[in-house]
Amino acid sequence: ECHRCHEPHSSDQASFLLRPVKELCAGCHGEMLTAPGGTAWTSSHPPVVEGKCKLCHRPHTSRKPALLRYGLPQVCRPCHQELFSQVDKAGEGKTHKPVREGECASCHDVHGSEARALLSEADVGKLCRSCHGSLPGGHHLYTLAQIGEKAAVTEQDLCLACHRPHVSDNRRLLKGMRAAVCQGCHAI
Repeated sequence: ECHRCHEPHSSDQASFLLRPVKELCAGCHGEMLTAPGGTAWTSSHPPVVEGKCKLCHRPHTSRKPALLRYGLPQVCRPCHQELFSQVDKAGEGKTHKPVREGECASCHDVHGSEARALLSEADVGKLCRSCHGSLPGGHHLYTLAQIGEKAAVTEQDLCLACHRPHVSDNRRLLKGMRAAVCQGCHAI
């Protein structure tokens, strides 16, 4: 079915395509390129908006799922070099396991999202607790609402008051040394 994408005799598009890549991909994959109802995503991945599908996907064949050019996280590395440079330097105990293992899609919707930063869930606390349900020690003994009363952040961003989501120079992905993090809310 080559004719679904290509004009076999002549075209003003590269590779004898019928239309520009963005329009062509949207013809079959439109539900991945817009929010439910066909509206624009609140948070969109720039290559998706720009119609640069071929940055991540191969159009014909691939040994990787979803016709990806490379496996995860390699397909993300060219555009997110700074993050992966930090991950490579940090080491196992200072990198979030899904980041280290290339499971970006465990927290992010890679095409677009109704939440900021392409997150799959607007409530960061809920997203974090989907894997880290019950944690011992520290403020993890309290409910999110109880901590939210004291912290200078919303309940939705509570985990990010103390922790970095990807990589940190500190154990347990803390934003700083333990005492410095605590002093963000408590006089010690």
